[in-house]
Amino acid sequence: MTLSFPEFAAALSLAERAALGAPPSPAAAGERAQKRLARWRSQAPFDRDGYFPRRLAQDGLDEAALLALLGEPPEALAERAGLAASPPDWLREIAETFRLAVPGAPLPFPAGEPEVHLLRLASPFLQQAERRLAAAAAELAAERAAAGRPLPFAPATVVPLLLAGLGNQLRWTVTRAAVLELNVARLEGRITGETPEERFAAFVERLGDPAEALAILRTYPVLARQLAVRIGWFADAGIEFLRRLTHDWDAILAAFGPAGDPGPLTEVATGAGDRHRGGRTVFLLTFASGWRLVYKPRPMAIAAHFQDLLRWLDDRGFAPGFRKLGVLARDGYGWMEFAAPSPCETRDEVRRFYQRMGGYLALLYALDASDVHYENLIAAGEHPLLVDLESIVQPRVSPHPDTGADWIANQILSESVLRIGLLPQRFWGGAGGGVDLSGLGSPDGQLTPDRYPN
Repeated sequence: MTLSFPEFAAALSLAERAALGAPPSPAAAGERAQKRLARWRSQAPFDRDGYFPRRLAQDGLDEAALLALLGEPPEALAERAGLAASPPDWLREIAETFRLAVPGAPLPFPAGEPEVHLLRLASPFLQQAERRLAAAAAELAAERAAAGRPLPFAPATVVPLLLAGLGNQLRWTVTRAAVLELNVARLEGRITGETPEERFAAFVERLGDPAEALAILRTYPVLARQLAVRIGWFADAGIEFLRRLTHDWDAILAAFGPAGDPGPLTEVATGAGDRHRGGRTVFLLTFASGWRLVYKPRPMAIAAHFQDLLRWLDDRGFAPGFRKLGVLARDGYGWMEFAAPSPCETRDEVRRFYQRMGGYLALLYALDASDVHYENLIAAGEHPLLVDLESIVQPRVSPHPDTGADWIANQILSESVLRIGLLPQRFWGGAGGGVDLSGLGSPDGQLTPDRYPN
């Protein structure tokens, strides 16, 4: 299987195209280029005065230059970008992935819901991630065996554990394109079956052929690039995690002191929290004994110092006292005690819970904190616990001043305790009534104001 570079040139970003300069012989802007420019202008916030030119200026462009780029034929763009002579990393990754792809390989995670089966389109990239993770696990096993030290995971099972959550992360990336291609294949008579279920199964089987998958991805070059980059990032993050867990294992046991031998790693919940730095996310780890641990691939010094601050407040008389979470901060990442949610058992526990919440509210206001929404607060019995402190000591960035009543009201609110996000409040009002995402609110059954496909 070979790649057609003009087809994949369409995956070059606007910034990458702008960096090449203007096309040497700009073609007359056709109807398609004009429509694309109109679509750019119609998107919020570009439909407001001044936003679109300012966005283009970030890449050194104006509307005429953008129109020239949009009208450039893919063959000319591929040649100008030198894709054949010096392909970028993502294009080399696509070529290598399909060179090594094995036909009919099963997905490396459970495919319970029907749309998850459509991820067979990404199977060659998933196979590449499996190979890389397995090689790293084997290398670490040999390293620990040579040192006579136990390994915190079983090399034979850790790769499926890491890949188990990848399906949910990729399904929205692949589903729409795959469903469209399913319908095209049905209309063209390229899949057989008496029922929709049989035709769906036939289409999924076709996706298991790397040549078929590549033929589809040639039509969706941006999707191909996203799969190569995102799954490659996932493998990078997984290898990094395995190395850090292995090298820090003795320090982890000393810092958190689980009772007895925790046993090997048995579950890895990936994708917790927001993605940062190459798609890295928080991992929630479970070991054979039931002991749990949190891995955060970002600096944890603030979390560690926050626990020291809570101790300082307790020493100066704050009552009933805060529960502190164990933190092991390393260079650029860290480990944290797992906080399990649980209800209060008595009225006194409820009373102490809200006393501590009042203490947190005062402390977070003094620290100019924000983003303390329902996902960043765990109610562990009578102890409220903050598990994400990225938005503590945040600088205030003043927008362009306005004299309107709405702007003045928003400024006043942003300087109050409501800025923290802990107290109940409504976001995204409008016709839908809004939602409450606060740490103390967020009632069940709320509907997002955004549209999502069924």
